[in-house]
Amino acid sequence: MQNPATMRLRRLTLQWGSAWAMSALALLPAVAQTKQPRAVSLEEAIRLALDHQPQLVIAKSQLTASRARLTESNASYYPQLSPNIEYRSSRSSYHIGGQTVTQTDDRSEASIALRQLIFDTGKRELSVQAARNNLRAAELSFQNTRQTVILNVTVAYYDVVRRRELLRVQEATVERAKTTLEATKAFAEEGTVRRIDILQAEADYGNARVQLGIARNDLRLAEIALRNAIGLETTDDVTASADAPSEPPEAHDKRSAQDYAADALKNRPDLLRDLAYLEADRASERIARIVAGPQVQADFTAGYRIDPDRGDNQLLLATLTYPLFDGGTTKARVRAASESVKQTQQQIELSRRDIHLAVEQAYLTREEARERVAAARSAAEAARANYEAASEGYKEGVGTVVDVITARTQLVTAETNMVQTLYDYLVADARLQRAVGVNDAPWVGGKKQ
Repeated sequence: MQNPATMRLRRLTLQWGSAWAMSALALLPAVAQTKQPRAVSLEEAIRLALDHQPQLVIAKSQLTASRARLTESNASYYPQLSPNIEYRSSRSSYHIGGQTVTQTDDRSEASIALRQLIFDTGKRELSVQAARNNLRAAELSFQNTRQTVILNVTVAYYDVVRRRELLRVQEATVERAKTTLEATKAFAEEGTVRRIDILQAEADYGNARVQLGIARNDLRLAEIALRNAIGLETTDDVTASADAPSEPPEAHDKRSAQDYAADALKNRPDLLRDLAYLEADRASERIARIVAGPQVQADFTAGYRIDPDRGDNQLLLATLTYPLFDGGTTKARVRAASESVKQTQQQIELSRRDIHLAVEQAYLTREEARERVAAARSAAEAARANYEAASEGYKEGVGTVVDVITARTQLVTAETNMVQTLYDYLVADARLQRAVGVNDAPWVGGKKQ
């Protein structure tokens, strides 16, 4: 007979095993249904961003509002036609000689009136000019927002691919560390290594796994940043497709930073936008000066009464006004408009300097990264050969585990530098294209190509 304690232990084991199996089966559908991120190319990511990014929705709304304001200003060139229908009913009562007399009056009128502004000392023309320049500024602001969105998506996309490559480096590192640990344990069984060697190999393997976890989290964070740059909902997960990035050309760019800066001053939509704002501010300043002086206005009005008695009337009215005293209001408006012009002029100068700075920084960063790419590739090849030699020496008993760990650390550093350098170049090139104002192919220099 079996021991009762043994039988109870066996029953508990079977119960726990059944419960664990049922739990595992219950989790299988959930794991199978885990939604995988949608892989998109860089072109697809940019296209999605141009359709979904809220910044562009706001910029497009501002553009629509500017078009409406221009239409409103242009309306002053056209006559205003206003039909009018009026119905009036009145009732009154009063007492005369002890009697109450009530009177009622019901009447209706129908007429139509036309008014045309003929002249207003140039204010109408200047208002239209200001609205037209504000519309141009809104168009350029929309293009500037497009370029900013494209840059943000490009940088976020490259960061996802960068983090994926770094994750692969860490995965390979864990496998190498695991191989070293297994070899060290085998040597320990043979009595050819010390216990401290096993501890060093275990610590190295543990550290590699920690770095692997960090790399996985960095990739997930980069994918979230890409989703946000595109402007998708939080439930729409995306990732970069596995497209291999192009290698940078080894030859230096024949164009200088000054050449790129000269192109930027012609192409940057934000600078062209500020120039359009300057023209709008100048028109507003001229309107303020007109209002502060003598004003002549001429209007033509014509009306036709349909009911109750048909008839028509016409009126040509010319007026001359001058704000003799208004508490300084008109002069204050002139000063404010003049200062607004000066502020915009200084903003343009600041924009020019910022453009020069952005172009030079992106250019120098790109060229420096270009030089590092070849050096990083050579360093990675040398580190890989060094690691292989250290591993073979350790297997043959002529090296130590410290030699292998040191060589692998150098290899990880070299492979990481190679990945970082390549994507530093790609990001710097994207920033240079944005700084010059040519990263949005359909729109360059504020014009559709």
